[in-house]
Amino acid sequence: MTEDSWQGNDNDPMSLNGWNYVDADPINFTDPTGHIKQGFDAQTADHYLDLLKAIYNINITRDWGDIPNVHIPEPGKQEQCGWQEGNWRSYLELEKVYTAVNAISPGKMSIEKFQSAFGSVTIKRSNSENGSFSPPPPVDDWVLGADIILTNNTVDYPKEDYTIGAIIHEFGHVWDYRSNSRLSLGLIAKLNTWHCTGDICDWDPYNLQLDHRTGLMVYPEPAPDTPNGCPAGPLNKYTNDIPQCQKAPYSATYGQAGPWFTGPGAEDWADSFATYVYRPFADVQGWRSLKSTDKRYRYVAEQIMDIH
Repeated sequence: MTEDSWQGNDNDPMSLNGWNYVDADPINFTDPTGHIKQGFDAQTADHYLDLLKAIYNINITRDWGDIPNVHIPEPGKQEQCGWQEGNWRSYLELEKVYTAVNAISPGKMSIEKFQSAFGSVTIKRSNSENGSFSPPPPVDDWVLGADIILTNNTVDYPKEDYTIGAIIHEFGHVWDYRSNSRLSLGLIAKLNTWHCTGDICDWDPYNLQLDHRTGLMVYPEPAPDTPNGCPAGPLNKYTNDIPQCQKAPYSATYGQAGPWFTGPGAEDWADSFATYVYRPFADVQGWRSLKSTDKRYRYVAEQIMDIH
């Protein structure tokens, strides 16, 4: 009698019609909420939960399913049961998580390395319209009870490659937290982006350095989220300034004063990890893809190789 609240998924055309009840198969399925329905959808969603837990030790809060029988202490009333509506709205959302994790492992690291680097990871689904995030310890355990919070903003993005890459990005943060920020701080050291003048030190995400051959200040390697086509090179010789396309990349603006204080270089690491693991994440946003000759590319590869 009402239209589904979920807008559907482009990869499942039947789901795009909000008035199409249970994919036009009410004999075999029921769907009181318009989200994950009893039958095939629920079985598939549970299958992804079981795979992620068994292979990768990833825990996902199962907030959908049969409501246990509830006793109503009134004469003549029977116990009631039903199907509860959860924040996960389709098994396809869980499929994207599984795809993202598979891109990390076995895509770029063995399952054994994945388990060693990440340990146990808890993911929750939120219907917030803000961006997904990974709260640093102890906020993740004490306040939110999860290592990664996936939101509508990420899951509903029109292009699936963005959603998958954004999930990998959050896994990059989790790995960094588990290393006590060793990964992001190590990337700063690798790029020489921590500059000190006397007792005053600051993070320079543009990596400005003096080229002793030319005497010019140069930015040898753009950040992974720098717009595609913005090359490395010297400062503008007329204005002695960074070209407009180099200004304020995502990894330079967040990570110091975002929703959580993650420290300088945290987003640079997470973006570097995501674009190393899943190149379409850069392509779908028009970012510069990492190259095998880039310091960031080699640094991420080295960190994966060094996992014991």
